[in-house]
Amino acid sequence: MALPTLTSLLARALDLLAPRLCPGCDAASGADAFCPSCRGELRYASPHPSVIAPYQHQGSIRRALHRFKYNDRPELAAPLARMLVVSARLPILAKGAVLVPVPLHPERLVTRGYNQAALLAGALGRQLGLRCLPDLLARERATASQVGQGALDRAHNVAGAFTCTSERLPSQLWLVDDVVTTGATARACAQAVQARGGRLCGVIALSRGGRVVACDSDNDARGELGSIT
Repeated sequence: MALPTLTSLLARALDLLAPRLCPGCDAASGADAFCPSCRGELRYASPHPSVIAPYQHQGSIRRALHRFKYNDRPELAAPLARMLVVSARLPILAKGAVLVPVPLHPERLVTRGYNQAALLAGALGRQLGLRCLPDLLARERATASQVGQGALDRAHNVAGAFTCTSERLPSQLWLVDDVVTTGATARACAQAVQARGGRLCGVIALSRGGRVVACDSDNDARGELGSIT
C-alpha cells in the first residue's frame, strides 16, 4: 500500500470536512451520501463478472452523475466515492490494487475544467488507501460524445483512441469511470494496456446503463463483456 503524502492527507481531510449535501439534490444528507428521497430512487444493477457498478443508471444516481460531470460540481467526487465504497463493498479489493481513471482528451479537459473519472478515482484512492495513477492512460484522439450511440457506434468511436504511457505496469489495475454502458470505452482502454503487456482486472463505476456487450465485428454486437482482457 502506498504511503499517504501530505497532499493526499489534506485532500482526505477536505473530503471528510465537506458539507454532507445530497449529490442528487443538495438537500442535507447527514451520514448518508444521498438524502432519503433520492436514496429511495436508487435501483441496484445485476452483478457482472468484470464490472463493479452497484446502481442502474437512472433516477437520482443519473441526476447526481450528470451534475458531477456537466454542472461544474467537482466536489461531488467525495460523496459519490463514499457511497461507491459502501454499496459495492470495495474494501474487498486487493491491497495492491491500483486505480486508473478513463482519461479525457486535452481539448475536452480544457472545456470541462476537470476529468470526473480522475476525481472519482482520486477520492476512492484516498478513502481506501489505494494508489491512483491518473496519467497512466491518455486519450490521443478526440472522440464524439457517446450519449445516444449504440454499441457498434460506441466501439467504433473509441477504437484506438487511448494509449498507455508506461511499460512498467502494476499487476492489479482497475479502470475507474463514472458510468459503464456497453463497455466500449473499457475495452478500448484494456487494449491500450494490453499493448504494453499489462491487463485490467475490471472496471469500477457508480452505475451501469444498457447492456454491456462485446463488439465482435463491424456487423455484430453480441455477448457479455465478461473478461475485458
